[in-house]
Amino acid sequence: MQLDTQMANTIELIGEEADNSDEGTLDELARRLDLAEQLKMSAQQIIDMTNEALVDRMETDQVVIAGVGLLRRKSIQRSVWASKDSGRRFRSDVLYAIRTRASIDPETGEINEVAVSATQRAMELINQALPAFSSIKVEARPLLDIDVKDYRTTEWSNNIQIERGIVVYS
Repeated sequence: MQLDTQMANTIELIGEEADNSDEGTLDELARRLDLAEQLKMSAQQIIDMTNEALVDRMETDQVVIAGVGLLRRKSIQRSVWASKDSGRRFRSDVLYAIRTRASIDPETGEINEVAVSATQRAMELINQALPAFSSIKVEARPLLDIDVKDYRTTEWSNNIQIERGIVVYS
């Protein structure tokens, strides 16, 4: 496997320097960091490929492997923004809904222009102060009539977890 060779070469290049990872010139430390990052990327590729192969080959969701432990196949739901501007659109729609709701006089149903202005300014300040909604995965409260699912896509995938406390040697 090409990745195994690549990883072995990277490990060899790092060599004994790992014991002294905080020593060396700026150039040496930079090269060491670069090699370690390469090792990390190679290891992650091997993990991902092996995970996919295990998911496909496991006949049941749990398998005990001698010397390793319990392999457990689990379904994982992943959610990402549906497009590059979905997060921005979601935030804009939430802010518009809040401004609209806060500006309507509950007794008369009329729009209060002073409230519109004050709410708009407050929302601008909140927008500047809070980070983007990059990790919102749940619905905004139903009172806003906004569903985050309209802005995100969801995928299911399988993942393998190893429970090392359960080891059987044959």
